[in-house]
Formats: sequence, C-alpha cells, structure tokens
Amino acid sequence: MLFKQKQKVLCVGSAGKDIFFPMDSSDFLKKVENNKNISQLCFPLGSKIHIKDRFVALGGCACNVSVGLSRLNISTSIFGITGKDSDGDYIKKNLTNENVDVKYLQTDEKNNTDISVIIVDFESGDRTIFVNRDVGEKLKVDSAVFKNYEWCYVGSLYGDNSVENVKIIHNNVKNSNLKLAYNPGGSNIKNNPKEVQSLLFHSSLIFVNKSEASRIAKILKSNVADDVLNSEEELMKILYKYSENATIVLTNGSEGAWGYAGDKIYYEKVSGKKALDTTGAGDAFSSGFFAAIVHRYDVDVAMKWGMMNSHNVIKFYGAHEGLLNYDDLGGVC
Repeated sequence: MLFKQKQKVLCVGSAGKDIFFPMDSSDFLKKVENNKNISQLCFPLGSKIHIKDRFVALGGCACNVSVGLSRLNISTSIFGITGKDSDGDYIKKNLTNENVDVKYLQTDEKNNTDISVIIVDFESGDRTIFVNRDVGEKLKVDSAVFKNYEWCYVGSLYGDNSVENVKIIHNNVKNSNLKLAYNPGGSNIKNNPKEVQSLLFHSSLIFVNKSEASRIAKILKSNVADDVLNSEEELMKILYKYSENATIVLTNGSEGAWGYAGDKIYYEKVSGKKALDTTGAGDAFSSGFFAAIVHRYDVDVAMKWGMMNSHNVIKFYGAHEGLLNYDDLGGVC
C-alpha cells in the first residue's frame, strides 16, 4: 500500500558534472602481469587520441539518487556543494528540471565545481574515471537541515570536513525520528572506519557492493574466514546483526544483487544484455530500491524496482538518462 502523501528525503553527498568519452579501447588495453582479472589502459605519452563522440551529464551520488527518487514520486532535496561557475549553474538547472529541491545546494565562490572525465569502453561498457574534486572537498553539513525530513540518504563523504559531517549526521539520526539510508564509499571505509561504524549502527537501510561489504566485515569482526568473505549471504548477515536489523542490499556487478531484512535472502540477477555504460548502475539500483521502501513496498518488490532501474540506466551514457519513472515501475508489485 502506498503513502497518500509523498515522503521527504534529503540526499547528502557529491554533486558534479560528468563528461563521457566513448571509445574502442582494445588497442590500449594491457593485462597486468600475474593477474588475469585486471587490465590497464595505456596511452602513449604525448599522444593525441581522437574521440568520435562525447556526452555530458550530472554526476555524483547525491545528484544521481535524488533524481532517481524524484522520478519515482518521492519529494527529494539535495544537500551538496558546487562552485560559482557555469558547471554549477548547469547542475542546479538540471536538478530543478527534475523537481529536486536545491535550496540546500551550496555555492562556493572560491572553488570550482567537481568534474569527472569518463572513458567508456565500447565493447564492455566498463569505464575509467578521471575525477577532480575541488569544491566537493569543502562540503560542510548543517545540522539544521535535517529536521524537516523523514529520510536521509548519505553517500560517500570526503574532504576536509568528512569526519565532522559524519558526526553531525550520526547525532541527528540518533536523537530524532530521522531514518538513514547509507551507502558508505570505499575511501570512507578505509580512512574513517570508526565513523562508518557509527552510521551503520544507526542505519535503517544499507547499500554496499561486495568489496565494500568484505572490508566492513573485517572491521566489525576479527579473523573473518575466507568462505564468509566470499559469501554474499554471510556478509549481509554480519551487517544485519551489527546494524541492529537494518535492511541490507548488496550488489556484485554482473553477478546480481542480494537483499536481506532478517527473514530470507532475496536475489535478482542481471539481464545479461550488453551495457552501453555502467556508470550510475549502482546508484540507479539504490534509488529504485529506496523508492519502493519509502512507498512501503516489501523487499521483494524493492529488489525488482532496483534491478529494473539499473538495467535501464546502462542502456545510456551517464547516470540519469535511463532512470525510470513511477509509471514504469508502479505496476511491478
């Protein structure tokens, strides 16, 4: 059953501009010695590489998830930061066009808006990202903004104020009815393990990929056996127990996605169709799943929403063009 009114979500995290260069990278690939699973892109120093086309889109986890939620009839605001430049104007204009509230999108007059240049391989859809985080390093969370929201979505936090930002979010979740959906990034897990633990403990919904889940498990438990680290189900159970019953969502690329809320394991496989670009696939899954939960559907429906959203995004360049609308998913229940 759906809520009669839209739910309010505040998305906290990065906002930037992505520039995509699709290319046939086969001539530039080199296998890493003694590791068959890793390839490197190698370009001759001083060379000029011609790109046939380019695409520009919004980027950053807060941008991606806020737009995904808005398209699925969830009233959403973003808390992020841009520079006072044309790229910042581009982000604000496009978010506004997507019905995302930008009143908490800060502007920094001294630093440039974050930019990513993304090389996308024609054959696999895999991407290599060159990212310049300039103004994003200056994000400072304001405790006052949380009071009007029922949910807060938090992606990877980085920069000068990351530790203090986590503490502010933690205190607001701990001392209010605010519910937290948390997607800790790899850099946060590595550099701020204590802060990550504090947010995990107070989360209602946790999104991780398998690599992130394995690293978190090693922090939460000493001497974790290899068979546990290799098991999506066991990793979710560790996170579920530690977080005191948050719903856990774990993704593992082409292997699919798993969900766990203490009752049973839910699984959705990928479509198997060729991806044009995998950028934003994880955020698309998160926004689809999250929207279903806010609309009070169960985990089974949420898994389907997440996977359908992710499947559609990888048909396009960027993290936004393929995001589905509520009418596309509302009948999937």
